[in-house]
Amino acid sequence: MNGLDGVEVLGALAGPIVAASPERCFRERERLEALVVVWDALDERRFRFLRAALGSRAVGSDWDGFRRSVVEAGVAEWDERTESLRHDPTRSQPPRLAETAAKLFEHWTDTPDPGLVADAVGWAVLLEAWPSLGAMWLSHLLPDGSWRHPLVVSAIAMVPPQARVAAPILTVARAMSRAHQFGPSARGRQIASELVADGLSLHSNWRQAPSIDATVVGAALWMLARRIAPGVQPSVSLDLTWAAQEEAAGLIDRERGRGNGPSAQAEALFRATSAQIALARGDLCQAAFEADYAAVLDPATAKATARGTGDLARELAGCESGLDWRPAVPTPCPSEAIPPGLAVRDSTSAFLASALQALRELDRVACDEALRGLGTLAPGATQWTVVLYVQAIRAALWGDPASALTSFDAAMGSHAMVSVEQHERLGSAMLRRARLALLDRLGASAVAKAAVPSVPGEWRWAAEAQSLLWAGECDAARRAADRGLFDPATVQRDRLILRVVRAAATALDPTVADGAQEQLAIEIVGECLTCGALLPLALLPASARELLLGLYRGGADLASDVEDLLARFERLNAIGGYVAAPIRLTRREKVLLPLLASDDAVPEIAAGLHVSPHTVRKQVVSLRKKFGAKNRTELVRLARDSGAL
Repeated sequence: MNGLDGVEVLGALAGPIVAASPERCFRERERLEALVVVWDALDERRFRFLRAALGSRAVGSDWDGFRRSVVEAGVAEWDERTESLRHDPTRSQPPRLAETAAKLFEHWTDTPDPGLVADAVGWAVLLEAWPSLGAMWLSHLLPDGSWRHPLVVSAIAMVPPQARVAAPILTVARAMSRAHQFGPSARGRQIASELVADGLSLHSNWRQAPSIDATVVGAALWMLARRIAPGVQPSVSLDLTWAAQEEAAGLIDRERGRGNGPSAQAEALFRATSAQIALARGDLCQAAFEADYAAVLDPATAKATARGTGDLARELAGCESGLDWRPAVPTPCPSEAIPPGLAVRDSTSAFLASALQALRELDRVACDEALRGLGTLAPGATQWTVVLYVQAIRAALWGDPASALTSFDAAMGSHAMVSVEQHERLGSAMLRRARLALLDRLGASAVAKAAVPSVPGEWRWAAEAQSLLWAGECDAARRAADRGLFDPATVQRDRLILRVVRAAATALDPTVADGAQEQLAIEIVGECLTCGALLPLALLPASARELLLGLYRGGADLASDVEDLLARFERLNAIGGYVAAPIRLTRREKVLLPLLASDDAVPEIAAGLHVSPHTVRKQVVSLRKKFGAKNRTELVRLARDSGAL
């Protein structure tokens, strides 16, 4: 009480302080100022909070008596309109202001009052309690949307650089608050620019942050900023970002070994960021692991920042969830109500995971519902590459592949103008595989096969095997499937696709015994039905799919639920999908066919092969029958389209 006995001071609250000495009047005025100035306006409700925080011995129990004392002391004026005490904001701050603010903020933290959230933010700023303000942002301001209060927005938009270094989550809070002031039209761009600016300038030195929590969250923000910073090749940027992730993860382990580990919430944010970076790199197992790690550390934080990412990674990989947290169709949430970057991307990933699950189960209604939850896809929106993939596969199954291909190419151009996701490993794979699926369905076999090498790495095998099967090259499709199955990097989802393609190619092979074909069909179709993965069968050419399903129906006892699943194949798109019987060439025909594509006449070709022209003509007739060609020119064209040349 600054040398003044509390009981003695309280005596002045009973009435006017006329008889007190000048020194006592000054001290009483100073004390009252410290109690009033911490509020923008002090009304009876705030007085009750003040009394609960400081006790009636320090404040008094009578609102009317307190109000009368404050007015008579000249500390504040009574506002009849708002029924509150209002002070002059230009007055100098009393010495005890920080002491009072600290006690009030501590009490608010222990017993949060949503109606006083703006006051609490003001106290935290006054005290420069930046870590506490950061914790308040995560635990109160963001979840209930109270960060949009005009006074809160103004206060947080002005937090200085040292605040964002001490509590890096305030970088996100400041970016959202400043963007909120700009209005919805510029909100996304403003948030991105603020995050990049702070991430590269303030958080690039995350190793020297003042606390382990600031270090961990600062590293996460630097990773996010590094990923979207312009001027760096995306693949290189992701590699550099992941190198920082590994360094930060090692630092966390060392500090935890010394008993100085980060809080669960801070590390959960870091792990959620790691999950999203791993997903962009195409490392699905690592993405799922980091998301589950975040959920173990802090389920509440992970629910908003990591759950969708983990679900999407598992759905793409073809694995079951590690934790029992997989949602039904997620509840839509306005983008401005959740943290930018982490939460927006995770929310989108949750919808995409639901859409992919619906595609896998051939549930058109659920797929459309998930896509509607995403809303209108703005150019360059987060996860646009996966969204286009889902839309393309949906069109291949139930829509018009021709118009879908046109829309796909147009959308890819508009998104690529403002985003680099198409150059990231996952985005590149999704776009190329989506386009291949449409090309296959349209019968553009030559174009599809030419595009296969552009699919990155281990994502290529399934796309190549499917395209070869659609082109009628069953032997080549089977070989591609075998290579993919022996590649340890192939994800579980693609392994099932490769096995389905291999079974279809075997079923189409007339040299394979009927019993072997039926046994293989029963095995692979039964597995797809058991695990609810109908999509690999749905993406087969219709003739191959009908052959496998026919063999399965003929050799297995079908339960009613299996019949319901099989009925879903009958509702698929009927466009394209029929593959001619594979064309088998003899060794001599394989040698002759490329020569027929030249300008040489039959006698010249015969001379080069050291056979008679009559032999060559007989082989040409045989080739024309196999390809259904009327003449040599058409033979060459059909052979080229089928991939035989």
